[in-house]
Formats: sequence, C-alpha cells, structure tokens
Amino acid sequence: PGALARHAHLAGDALERDRRIDLLLAAARDASGRLADEEATEHYRRALAVASGDDPDLRRATLIGLDLAGQLRHAGEAAEAQRLLDGAVARARELDDPELLGRVAITLHGDGFLGNPGVSTKDLLAEAHRRITGKEGQESLSDDRLAQELAINFMALARSGSDDEALAFSLWARHDSVWGLGSAVERLGLTDEMTVVGRRTRHQDMELHAASMRWVALLELGDPAFLDQFRTFVRLAKVTALPRFALGVAVDSSLIASLQGRFAEAATALEDDSLDPENNDHAAFGFMGHHLHWALHLLRGHFAEAEEVLAELPASGYPFPALLEAVTAVEQGDATPALRLIAEHADRAAPYPRAFMPLWLRLLAQAAAVTGDPRLIARAEDELTPYTGQWVVSLYGCDIGGPVDLWLGMLAAARDDQDAAVAALTEAAASSDRLGARP
Repeated sequence: PGALARHAHLAGDALERDRRIDLLLAAARDASGRLADEEATEHYRRALAVASGDDPDLRRATLIGLDLAGQLRHAGEAAEAQRLLDGAVARARELDDPELLGRVAITLHGDGFLGNPGVSTKDLLAEAHRRITGKEGQESLSDDRLAQELAINFMALARSGSDDEALAFSLWARHDSVWGLGSAVERLGLTDEMTVVGRRTRHQDMELHAASMRWVALLELGDPAFLDQFRTFVRLAKVTALPRFALGVAVDSSLIASLQGRFAEAATALEDDSLDPENNDHAAFGFMGHHLHWALHLLRGHFAEAEEVLAELPASGYPFPALLEAVTAVEQGDATPALRLIAEHADRAAPYPRAFMPLWLRLLAQAAAVTGDPRLIARAEDELTPYTGQWVVSLYGCDIGGPVDLWLGMLAAARDDQDAAVAALTEAAASSDRLGARP
C-alpha cells in the first residue's frame, strides 16, 4: 500500500482524485497497523491535501480530518488533533450537512474515553440529534443517550444504502455508545455484522477488532466460549502479521492469563515493548499499560507494587487516577478515598465515561461492603442486581472485575443476609469455574 500511495502522490492530477485519495488512505491504515505513526500521518496529510485542493470534496476532507486527528491523538499530538477536530465541527456546520455533523459529534464524544476531550460535546450532540431526527426539546438527554440515538439513525441510513464505510462507522459508533453492563448481547450482534462488513470490504482492522471485542462480550456474559473466540482472534492476528494486532494479542493474552491465575504468563505478556510506558507516545496505549500493570498487581495482592504504578499515573496522562487510588485502598479495607469520591459525585448518576462505569460500580459495591452503610448497600444492589450472572468488565475488556454475583454476595453479607450471600457467592464461584477464573 505504501508504494502505491507514493506512486499516486507523484502522479498528481494524472490520476483521478478519488483514486488517489483511496490509495493514500489505504496506505495510512496499513502504516497505522504497523504502528508507523509518522508514515501514517504523512499519508493522511496527503489525502487531506488532495481532498481539499482544486475542485475540493469538502465532505470527504472533513472525514479525512477526523481520521488524521485520531492518528495524531494516538501519537501524542493532542494540540494539532484538537485543531483538526474544531475545524471539522466548523466545516460540518458550514456545509449544512446534518449527517456529517453527527459523525463529528460522535467522534468527539468517543474521544472522551481518553478523559480529556478538549471541548464539551453536549451542545454539538444535541444539535446533530435535532438536525437528524427532527426532534425538538431533547437537550435534557444525556450525552450517552444522544450518541446512542444518533448511532441508531446512522445504522438505519447505512443499511438502507450501499455505503460500507458509513455502515462500518455506524456499527462502531453504536458498539462504543452502549458499552457497559447489560449491553453485551447487543454488542455480540454488532460484532457479527462488523465481521461481515470487514470481510466484504477486505477491511482487516474491522474484522480483527470485532474478533477481539467478541471474546470480551462473551466473557461479560459468563460464556466459556470466550476462550475459543480469543483463539480465533489470535489466529486472525497472526495472519495479518501487523504490529498493532500483535500488541492486541499481547494485551488480550495477559488479560486471560490473569483471569485464570497464570500470573507469571500474564506479566511476561505485558513486557511487550509497545506496552512499556517509557517507550510509548500513544495516548491510549501509554496509560493503558499503566492500567494493565496496576490491575495485575491488585489481583495478585501486590499492593505495594500497585501503589508504585499509582504514583506514575499523573505523568502518564491517566484520566482518572483517583478512581484507581480508591479501588486500591478499598481492596485493603480503607474506604475513605472511595467515600470521598462518592460524595464528590453525589449529584451525577454516571460520573465517568461508559468505558469506566463498571469499575465505578465495583468501587461502589466494595465501599458499601466495607463500611456496612445501609444506604450505600441498597444503592449498590440496585445498580448491580439487574446484571446477575454477568461479569464486571471495563475499558473495552482491559479491566475484568469479577462476577457481578461476587459483589452482590459481599453486599448481602454486609447486611447480614446469610442465605442471599451464600446463594450469590455460590453462583459467583460456579461462574468463575466455568471460565477457568481461579483467582
């Protein structure tokens, strides 16, 4: 792809504009898969220049700008990425294109996963929602709800047409907008459709990401088939031989080894150079490496090592260090930091992005169990009871917090309901056995 893109660039106007853009974007995706950030950025910049040049395709230029912003964000170039995102908002409004405005809004909303999206997306999501659905008075809806409804509309539009790129975007938008406890069944269906689209368009990234997200959803449902699905992901990743997916295999291998109590194997998997925070400029990868090491130390009961990781979080750009500090403390029987966080967020039903919310619910349950506070216990039980039989999974699978029934059992024990505690903990043990989750 890189060689074809260079020829396309040198050919200039001798090659049809859209064909040049297609070749440059294919090369950018290929370079990104090889973690070749500078090369990927160069191809995206050239594609953007072609789309913005003579006889411009401003809609496509805006979409390329979003891709370039994402690439820059992962490479640690947050300021330039934000300028591109701000420009995309302005361009979508200038073009008076509701669908484009919605894509920009959802992209910005998704960037909130990194903890510092740069601009509030509330007004933008509401504006796009109003323009696309025609509904007035929806400003009271949460950001997540607005993003979910936009994604549903995008899927309906894409399925009625023949634009696989738009369908791919809408499927990922829906998948990420509903993430959290209770969404695993829907996400399984979405990964099935992503796989079909990925194969039809020969988009390896989509097929591989779908394969990885599928084992996560199966695990969340307590389904032992997650292990076979993980092996499917590994086989696909080996076929592509792309460093990005080799990194994905290292991460996923560590997660499953940790889950099943193979701690030395989990630690070895985390030694991948791409996960070393000292060698990593990728925003998400950088702080994710810290999170993975912290979670492994915590599961092993190595609290001193976990606290060493906590000390490194501010410099890593980790978005919510206080959340991990509170979990670490409550694991050791100290609920004070957790209670402080709970008080700070008393007026917010969802104080964190969706990817972090299951971890927040785990903290809520642990704090309630440690303190024995009846109101806190009731609140935690109300939050978790609908998801009995499932697992607490955060950060798109990078944090596995045990069976929901484990935390319900601890809450029942804290309110001295021995029968309910035994029933819930027995089910938690059975679910863990089915998944081979010894810890």
